[in-house]
This record gives sequence, C-alpha cells and structure tokens, in this order.
Amino acid sequence: MSKEMRRAPSLIGLILRGVVAFVLVIYAIQFCNGLVADFKMEYEQTLKSIQIDRCELYYQGQEFGTLNRRLLSDHLYDPDFDVYWEAVEGVDALADYYQWQTAEASGVEGAEQKAAHYLQVLQENADNPQFPRNVHLLRRLLEEAQELSAGQ
Repeated sequence: MSKEMRRAPSLIGLILRGVVAFVLVIYAIQFCNGLVADFKMEYEQTLKSIQIDRCELYYQGQEFGTLNRRLLSDHLYDPDFDVYWEAVEGVDALADYYQWQTAEASGVEGAEQKAAHYLQVLQENADNPQFPRNVHLLRRLLEEAQELSAGQ
C-alpha cells in the first residue's frame, strides 16, 4: 500500500474514541472536584482551629470585650464556641447590672427593676453554667454584682 491510500476511519472507531475521551474528561473533572472539596474541608478545619485558639487566648487573658468582638465579627455561632459565648454573656450581664445600678443611683425611673433583672440573670448563670470551666468566672461575676449592691 502506498502512503496515499489510507483507510478511512470507521464510524464505530470514532464513536468509541469520543466516548473514551468524554469519560476521561468527566473523570478528570470529578477528580478535580474531589481535590477542591478536600482542600476546602482542610482549610475550614484549619481556620476553625485558628479561631478557637484566638478565642482561647482572649478567654485566658480575660479580654472579654475583645472576645465578644471576635465572636461577633467572625460570626462564630458554632457549638464549639458556646463556652466563650457563655462567658461573654455573663460579663455583659454584669456590665448591664452596673449600668442600671448607676442609673438607679441617678434617679432614672425603672432602673431598679432593670438592675434587679440583670442581678437575677447573673444569679441564674452562676447557678446553672453550661460549661464547667465557666463556673468560677460566673460565680465571681455574681459576687462582684452582690458586692456592688451591698455597698449601695
């Protein structure tokens, strides 16, 4: 046979090559999707670990204002952050109690009821902490509020 006489490709051969190429492309896409999903999952776990470490640093340093801003700004509402939310909410309740005690001393109407409400919130938090590691903190916050009310 001469070089000029080539056999025309068969239709079945072309179809088979097309199917094989299509299957390989689909396989490559699925493989890439799997890699992206694995990378994303690893990234999210690493990010969450970093966020927990930062929150723990603020918690241990008793920087509850910074901890509160971090929880809010990063939208950290996952159950892994509940221990930090409990601490921040306790500190917020104490701040609210101080505020309403000061308002009461200034003669603001209704301040006494608000102060009593936040003292009750502090009492409930101290009596029923969700996390054992917050027991000491919540009791200390309640004692501070009680000392303030005894002093006035």
